[in-house]
Amino acid sequence: MGFNLYPSVSLAGAPRGAPAANPALTGLEECARLSAKPLRAFIQAFQCISLAVCINHDLEVQELLHQQQQQQQQQQKQQQQQKQQQQQQKQQEPFATEGATAATMCGHREVLHWLADRPDVYFRWGP
Repeated sequence: MGFNLYPSVSLAGAPRGAPAANPALTGLEECARLSAKPLRAFIQAFQCISLAVCINHDLEVQELLHQQQQQQQQQQKQQQQQKQQQQQQKQQEPFATEGATAATMCGHREVLHWLADRPDVYFRWGP
């Protein structure tokens, strides 16, 4: 649904600051005047149109800003998680090798202990 304005609308009588501050309201007032309805009745009759005209741009801008903020927050969280993981890996590296070495030594001790318990067992290390 659209309005064709003949003759073209000129806002010469309106103060210049008002249309610049709220051009959507000026457009709604002009559409209400052309449809011969008071502004309130025009807005109530065509509420979906008025919402689209007045709010759509602001919602798009707010949505874009919100998405940008969420992306920045996600990037910051990912960077922090990566830093934490790197720090944890650096802290755990020495303990991981020490644990493996200790387990190996303990295994050797147990084998030697088992073999030492029996006097008739022959064992040899290496090839």
